[in-house]
Amino acid sequence: LPAGADSNNASAYQQLGNALLDRDPTTAARAYYWATRIDPGNAEALYGRRVAELLARSEELPDWWSGRLRGRSA
Repeated sequence: LPAGADSNNASAYQQLGNALLDRDPTTAARAYYWATRIDPGNAEALYGRRVAELLARSEELPDWWSGRLRGRSA
């Protein structure tokens, strides 16, 4: 989080995840993780985390969609 941000505020982590999603999905997934730890009922952070995890492993997506990979990802 940026200096001065409240580290106990789920919204701050979610905003960080939103800002990083397209250029650094691995760090965005970590930010969403902390947002969900602070506020487990935050569906947007849960969804954002999953999207970020998929984007971080985007080279594997065609194999998942074709059925060449199976099992739980991440």
